[in-house]
Amino acid sequence: PINGVTIIYQFQHLILIQNKPALPTIPPKTKRDRRVKSAYSLLTDYMHTEKRANIKSGEGDYKASSRVFVVHRLDRDTSGLLLFAKDEYTKQLMQSKWNEMVLERKYIAVLEGRPDKDSGRIESWLSENEKSLKVSSSPVPVEGGQHAVSYFKVLEARKRCCVVEFELETGRKNQIRVHASKVLGKPIIGDKKYDAVSGFKGRIALHAKTLVFRNPYGGMTMSFESPVPVEFDYLK
Repeated sequence: PINGVTIIYQFQHLILIQNKPALPTIPPKTKRDRRVKSAYSLLTDYMHTEKRANIKSGEGDYKASSRVFVVHRLDRDTSGLLLFAKDEYTKQLMQSKWNEMVLERKYIAVLEGRPDKDSGRIESWLSENEKSLKVSSSPVPVEGGQHAVSYFKVLEARKRCCVVEFELETGRKNQIRVHASKVLGKPIIGDKKYDAVSGFKGRIALHAKTLVFRNPYGGMTMSFESPVPVEFDYLK
């Protein structure tokens, strides 16, 4: 563990980590929040430290890069699997061929209440309000809207909530959160930005559980899973 993130897998061009909630993927843009730690800054510090240690032991190279590059993001209050590249070319390669490279992305969410259906496909167009930064959903195409598709399946029904697996076909900002609240009508627990009534330990009950992708160098399929946080079990 690196003060909030855990390296799940590391090889020549990519690093996969497990990110904790309340840790943004990248540093905030505002001056007031620049000192806030992020997964990017913690991983960058780790890479610098690792490079110095390798050089000191005689195994490192002064010319070797110790930078990391964001391949995709998680919402700040979401935990789970997060992928970084070790060089800009790999980052651009993964992002430009994202739909070809990424074979599966699944999330676990705990919703307030239970949807009318236990499984289904959600298709809508998402638009972000520049002032409120909230994302809205439309069932039909709208100007500036981004096409978004999610699949959902209820895994467990509890007294006041349910555990739902979401699989992404597209990866838009706040996509699962908006689809849960605005389309299914059941907000994610703790997600007060999107109409949740209940709080949840300073986070939302959303976890990036599964990531399956092709290695951009060689094409080998790589599959990873992150355990669902134990605190999700306490939600009844």
